Amino acid sequence: VLWELWVVSCTLGADKLMIMSGFVRGPDLVQKLRMLDLSVNSFTSELADKALLLASLTAAGHLPSFSTVIRSLLLESARAQESVSNTTKQLADEASAAVQAAVAAYEMALAAGSDGAEGSASVQAAQQAEEKAKTMARDHQVAYAMSVFRAAATLEASGMREEAHALFRASLGISNEELGGVHAAVEGATLLALGGTYTAAGQWDDAGACLRKVLELDVKSFGPQHLRTAKNKTALAVVLRRSGQLLDAEQLYKEALEVLHPPGATPTVSVASVQMGLVSVLKLDGRDEAAAALCRTAYDTFNSLAGRYCSKTLAALAQLAQLERRCGRLEQAEQLVRDLDQRR
Repeated sequence: VLWELWVVSCTLGADKLMIMSGFVRGPDLVQKLRMLDLSVNSFTSELADKALLLASLTAAGHLPSFSTVIRSLLLESARAQESVSNTTKQLADEASAAVQAAVAAYEMALAAGSDGAEGSASVQAAQQAEEKAKTMARDHQVAYAMSVFRAAATLEASGMREEAHALFRASLGISNEELGGVHAAVEGATLLALGGTYTAAGQWDDAGACLRKVLELDVKSFGPQHLRTAKNKTALAVVLRRSGQLLDAEQLYKEALEVLHPPGATPTVSVASVQMGLVSVLKLDGRDEAAAALCRTAYDTFNSLAGRYCSKTLAALAQLAQLERRCGRLEQAEQLVRDLDQRR
């Protein structure tokens, strides 16, 4: 969120920073903003911090004004970037036409018996100007796609899912059509967000297609054993599980766990959450014993790290009780149910 605010303030003017700083508590806001890494790679960071900030703003009663102002600023930024992008694209087209004119004049001079020295110099100068104009146009096209993505992400965080979906599609179209799909930061982040909107809508085929493409980009950019790749394998596994593709989902969950929880590593809440996803696959596939054993492991992790009354702990306990009953261990199941009732 801070990174997005900083980008908007740089795009629209420093005076906007004073307005936005009023929505975030803490006198060191400006210092934090200036310390941020503003490289393109920062653009692909996850939105977890955004959710935390929005939650804190909601509790403080500032969310409505915050959301309205930020949405307005980001959409204004996207419109400005579109205008600049269109202008630089037109300049690049004009530079290309100038090259063609210079080449035609050079050929005519040669045909008329000239040595062509002056014409050759004109062609070279026109070609250099064209290359510079094309580079500028592409840079502004990337900035335009990123500004549309930021606006879409903010709309989604505000609950405006349909509007966000349309902007995610627009950002992806800019990345693929105008940039040839070569800008992985824009394309990957947009596909991941778009996959999330499809998942929320229950459109499993579309969600799966987006997330498979994300994995392709992750493997190419980071490798199959990278944490980012493993997390996105889990996202795709969820979609495949819900669409009934259990074998593929199981394989992805196991591959993700190999990276997230290598042998000898201490389990975490995130690892336990992935394990519970695999538990659901095993349960749907009728492998109740294997599901119960893994569910017990995940429950122990939740109970130890998240606490006895955490919603994840209670959900795992309820799932374990059900699995114990399906495995025929009725006494253990009843004990777990009593434990669950006491905690609730």
